[in-house]
Amino acid sequence: DGTSALVLAIANGHYELAGFLLDEGADPNAAKQGWAALVQVIRTKNPSVGQAPPLIPTGQMSPARLAEKLITHGAEIDARITQQIRDRYRTHLDMVGATAYIMAAKAADAEMMRLLLAAGADPFARTQTGRTALMVAAGIDMWYVDEDSGTNEDAVEAVKVALQAGSDINAVNDDGGTALHGAAFRGVNEIVQLFVDRGARLDVRNKEGFTPLMVANGDQRISCNLQRRPETVELFVKLLTERGLPARVRDPDEKYGGGSRGYTNLQTPPKCNQ
Repeated sequence: DGTSALVLAIANGHYELAGFLLDEGADPNAAKQGWAALVQVIRTKNPSVGQAPPLIPTGQMSPARLAEKLITHGAEIDARITQQIRDRYRTHLDMVGATAYIMAAKAADAEMMRLLLAAGADPFARTQTGRTALMVAAGIDMWYVDEDSGTNEDAVEAVKVALQAGSDINAVNDDGGTALHGAAFRGVNEIVQLFVDRGARLDVRNKEGFTPLMVANGDQRISCNLQRRPETVELFVKLLTERGLPARVRDPDEKYGGGSRGYTNLQTPPKCNQ
């Protein structure tokens, strides 16, 4: 498929070998298979939990040091992914158009986000479906907490990095979702409160008609089952009520109507084939 030896070395955790290849003239921007070495560093550093045996890196070089070396050797900071990375890790994210910075945000990798920003990464980059770094760090397109989008503790730091870099808290993606919709699905009240304190709109409906409160309540099918975040529902009700906005929580008899993906007019969710 055109994968370079450099990308393959990184995919296998051979960071020191990758550095040697760079010194010997390997192209840091080779990306015939769809993404370059800098993105692969992010991906290898942040594997999905439980999807494969843990990778054991070789050599003494860290992923961050290799990223710096790639940049020194001319890696394009904002090179775009042109084909979905298929490494058996579950994700809802359409990666096409994503940069290394967006992929670091998706992994809630604040360390790598800061490194890339310091090297000149575009903090306002979007994927082809309009996802921003802030959105994916918050929880947009997440499969499960702790699986493909970092821990909740990591996410708090990642969204702070994205906000400090100037990310628009009320930006809307092609599905009508905002970063607050992502935070609602992740279910981290600290992030929800941070966004609202920064001016996030509480009443935005995505194109399927769901508000952040409805997402937190498990009304919208986002992963293979509906995930409800009771403490986050409680916080949204409080925040909406304080602002005089509707705060009705749908009961189970209503959950599967109104356009939820594949659940319209169904009272019982179908089985999900993974």
